[in-house]
Amino acid sequence: MVQRPTSLHRALSGLALAGLVLGCEAPSPDGPGAKESVGDMSEMVYGRSDPRAQLEIALTQFPEDSTPLRVVEGGKRTPKPERALAFDLRSRRTLEPPALPGPAPDRAARLDGSSSLRGQPSRGRMEMFDRQRGAQGEPQQLADGTTVQRGAVFVKFDSTAWPARAAVKLFHTFPNGVGTSCSGLMIGAKTVLTAAHCIYRSARGGWANSVRAIPGLDGTYMPFGDATATKIVASGNWVEDEDDDYDWALILLDRNIAETTGHFGWWAAGDSSLSNKFIEFDGYPGAVAGGMRVSNALGVVECTDSTMVYHDATSTDGASGAGMHLWSGPNVNYAVAINTGKDHNVLCALSQMSRATRINGERSDIFADWVDHPDYPLLPNQDSGWGSLGGVLTARVSAVSPAANRYDMFARGLDGGVFHLARSGNAFIPTSGWESLGGKTVGTVGAVSRAANQIDIFARGYGEPAPLCSKAWNGSAWSPGLLDWWCFQDTQIIGSPSAVSTRSDRLHVFARDAGNKVVEKAWTNAAGWLAPINLGGNTNDDIAAESRAEFLWDIFIRDAATGAICTKARNGGSLSPSGTGWFCIPNTNIVGPPTVVSSGSSRLDVFGVTPIGNVQHVFWRGSTWSAPVNLGGNIKGGRVSAVSRKANQLDIFAIGSDDGVWTKAHNGTSWSPSTTGWTSLGGGMLDVESVSWGASRLDVISRTRSYSGHFRYWDGTRWFF
Repeated sequence: MVQRPTSLHRALSGLALAGLVLGCEAPSPDGPGAKESVGDMSEMVYGRSDPRAQLEIALTQFPEDSTPLRVVEGGKRTPKPERALAFDLRSRRTLEPPALPGPAPDRAARLDGSSSLRGQPSRGRMEMFDRQRGAQGEPQQLADGTTVQRGAVFVKFDSTAWPARAAVKLFHTFPNGVGTSCSGLMIGAKTVLTAAHCIYRSARGGWANSVRAIPGLDGTYMPFGDATATKIVASGNWVEDEDDDYDWALILLDRNIAETTGHFGWWAAGDSSLSNKFIEFDGYPGAVAGGMRVSNALGVVECTDSTMVYHDATSTDGASGAGMHLWSGPNVNYAVAINTGKDHNVLCALSQMSRATRINGERSDIFADWVDHPDYPLLPNQDSGWGSLGGVLTARVSAVSPAANRYDMFARGLDGGVFHLARSGNAFIPTSGWESLGGKTVGTVGAVSRAANQIDIFARGYGEPAPLCSKAWNGSAWSPGLLDWWCFQDTQIIGSPSAVSTRSDRLHVFARDAGNKVVEKAWTNAAGWLAPINLGGNTNDDIAAESRAEFLWDIFIRDAATGAICTKARNGGSLSPSGTGWFCIPNTNIVGPPTVVSSGSSRLDVFGVTPIGNVQHVFWRGSTWSAPVNLGGNIKGGRVSAVSRKANQLDIFAIGSDDGVWTKAHNGTSWSPSTTGWTSLGGGMLDVESVSWGASRLDVISRTRSYSGHFRYWDGTRWFF
């Protein structure tokens, strides 16, 4: 490795403490073929230039190298005067504010004193599901009943709960084409706190070219959408020589995304407020689901100096930039440090430990100058041309048509319950807006109609894994009750369920179990609900399911190891290729879940989004699968919505890189407007769902950046709202 020899590092050459020689790896000279040093920086690296591609689960982890010993001689070091440098991503200019003024005594007060709490925390519109915390001491149970021990890392199964929803997944690209991913923490309505090494690296050409921020990312699901950086701010001392003591940064976004997610404040906590206290941070370590799920790390502060906090919480690749805060007490919603990797400090221990850049008084003042700085106008809501459905919806809307001239919509609301709204002709039911169907759920609702005016819906309970739950509509009332659900304790799932009906007296529900295998829960009118069946497979995404003929279903997954689209089918009592076997369609490679639609008993069309944002299409016409077809597009979010409104007719929809809804259609022979062309329906949307109640009717439902439902419809001639 190539290692920066600090003055402290040089002073340690041959240093003996108490008769023990503390050795460091010597700096290696740069030369042909020398690798770029990553030192102790826990970021993740990818090789693509487009950050949209980073919704792929399998990201390459940065190797973690040994790091210089950090020794404090005669007490705490006095760091260099701090100043901030800002980089404008739109003008590509570096702005250099003056250094903070003040003689040494003033600086000492700012460095060592405990400043006031800054940046009033907010839970945002998503305030709910508060964590249960015990008294200061050994960690106790969390809200979901999990007991967390010191040094443990665990997945936050509900990324819309506080404080997981304030954790941010960051994707960045650099001038040399390298892409990396890190973690961050919302500390303002549009400001992310992170590590400087995530957004500035001299070996990669300096400042990042682009930064994409996704709070609460869970796999490929983005409950709050994403935002783009307009300006990034870092310590001038980091920019000059990448000194680990100054590894902090702020990212200003193009919208106030934390008005909904909520955000932390920050605090220059004194030594007594930190020493031997439990701390925690939520981040995206690569060791957990490839860095695509928010996880919590918990530990204890071992020691501090004026620029660093040393702790024993687990810090691995991808967790750099996660905002650290106290685990208990009145100030748990204030960040006190930024996780940056691993290091040595012989005043704490001889062994390597995790480190975090401390928010001291000087940095607190800098943050106050820059957090939510009003330099750029915010990205406006682009919902003109769309009708409003209202609501505050925390997951993609599901829609199903149980009869002509009617469709019903279902979505998770602020309280975690399922909400319902129907359209019948030109009227919405109930007229007062979304009605609660009760429950406490995670993810998207599965909905299916097995007979006229009959709807069955399915949701995952609150937990991971959690029971599959269901309720039914018979045309006049909900069973088991308006706010009640049936939950199947024998079917514990993760992810969101999918459902199909192969006859009016049969239901088939599919979901992932805790081992990422597919399970089927089936119902027949004669036998009721049957025991779940293990169908095998290996997927991190939700299952796509379709029934193209009586007694027959086809299901599709994205293989977690290869990204391929894999399928299996049931024809009555027979499973193909076998009970737990799957057929993977050659040369397919997608990110996120596949989508399937059938426009005839011998027709299946499957869609997915490739790592570079194109839509990939494969089809089956009764005998063999086609080779993948590139349908073009510049798609964000990793999911396509598809619907068939009549035989041999397909319409597909997706969210483009401009956040608008884009569509194209297939008439059984060719694509319109072209094989790779798309038509814009406008909007600034998070996701899209489609439904049809007749051959000349299409309805499209999306969530805007304010998380309300919006719609457009096509009547056979043109689009309306």
